[in-house]
Amino acid sequence: MGVACIIWAMSHLAALGGSVEGVVVLDTGAPAVHADVFIEPGLGRKVLQSKTDSNGRFSFSELPPGQCGVFARAEGYGWGGVHVPLAVEQQATGIQIQLVPAVTLQGTVETAKGKPIDLAQVSRIALTGNTKVAIPLAKLKAFGVQVPTSDRDGRFSIPDVPHGETLAIKVSHGLFAQKGVRDIAWDARDLKVTMYRGVSLSGEVFSNTEQ
Repeated sequence: MGVACIIWAMSHLAALGGSVEGVVVLDTGAPAVHADVFIEPGLGRKVLQSKTDSNGRFSFSELPPGQCGVFARAEGYGWGGVHVPLAVEQQATGIQIQLVPAVTLQGTVETAKGKPIDLAQVSRIALTGNTKVAIPLAKLKAFGVQVPTSDRDGRFSIPDVPHGETLAIKVSHGLFAQKGVRDIAWDARDLKVTMYRGVSLSGEVFSNTEQ
């Protein structure tokens, strides 16, 4: 393929990209100025970052079609977000994300025998109550977002939890199978996550499509 064809293909794909535009507001109704806004355009894609302007507005462009998670946070306020299914060339406008004051959720990670596990990471949280959106904390590490990690006593803290929200979390560790915990209240006390040793699986993948 020649250089001209490659340039045409890239410009054609960009032209087919969708966009997401909206505003971030505080629980008081005031715009969230200079708030961090992120979008995850599909589980297998990188997270993109933006900032709100003086009116709390944000935008993302040249997005591939698919299921997008759009989420934001501001100083003193917890995560807020929305789920946006984006079609080819769709311009999703009028998105509104409301932020409420933040709290910190604390818990412990342990084995089935009650032994604390250190270096376990809360790699993803999901807001499942007032809003429905997943926040990939592990991907946000590149943007300076701290990934909650358990200490030698197995204790961890999750900051920026929105007041009044219900959560689900995913906990990962190199020596243990991933663990998901659902229906966690924002004011949960003594949250315990029990992890089990992981095993290795191998196999083959076949297509049922005849050639």
